[in-house]
Amino acid sequence: MVLAWLLMFGVISHASCHEPRQGLDIALLTSTIWIAFWASSLRVPELVGWRKVVFTTLGAAYDLLLVTLIFVFIAVPLAAVFGVYDCYGPRAKVSELVLGASLHRVEINERYASQKTLRDIGKGIDFPAQGRVITGFITADGVIVAVGADPVAVVMLTPTATGTELTWKCMVVPENIAPKSCL
Repeated sequence: MVLAWLLMFGVISHASCHEPRQGLDIALLTSTIWIAFWASSLRVPELVGWRKVVFTTLGAAYDLLLVTLIFVFIAVPLAAVFGVYDCYGPRAKVSELVLGASLHRVEINERYASQKTLRDIGKGIDFPAQGRVITGFITADGVIVAVGADPVAVVMLTPTATGTELTWKCMVVPENIAPKSCL
C-alpha cells in the first residue's frame, strides 16, 4: 500500500511534471480506508453490536492517522530529495509567459468585433519583448506566439471564431511545464 502511495506521488517513479490521475488517488484512498477498517475489525472479534462498530471505527481512525503520519514523515521528505516538485517553478514561469501573450488577445478581440473575420486580423500588431517574453509575434490570422528563455518554452494562443466572439486555445511546448490553463 505504501509503495502504491509512493508511486502515485512520483517519489520513486521519476514522473515528468504531470499531476497524478484523479481516478488513481480516489481508488487508492478508498482501498486504504477499507483496509484500515478491515484490520481494525480483526482486532475486536469478541465484541458485538454497537460496541464493535464504535471500536472498529476508532481503531480504523487510529490506523489512518498512523498511515498519514508515516506518509508525512517518510514520503514527503523523499519527494523533496528526489525532486518531485521541480516542475512547479518552471510552470509558474510559463504561466507568466502565457499572461504576457494574453495581453494581445484584447486587441485581436476588438478587431474581430469590428471586422467579423479572422483574415488579416493580426497584421500590424506589434509584440515587444517584456517580462518573461524574449520574443513574440502575431500571425496574420491572429495566432499569438510568445517565446521565453527561462525555461525555454513556446506559447501559442490560437483564436477560433464562434459566431460573434472568439474562443482561444492555448498550447505550450514543452507540454510537461504547461500551466493548468493550457491543458
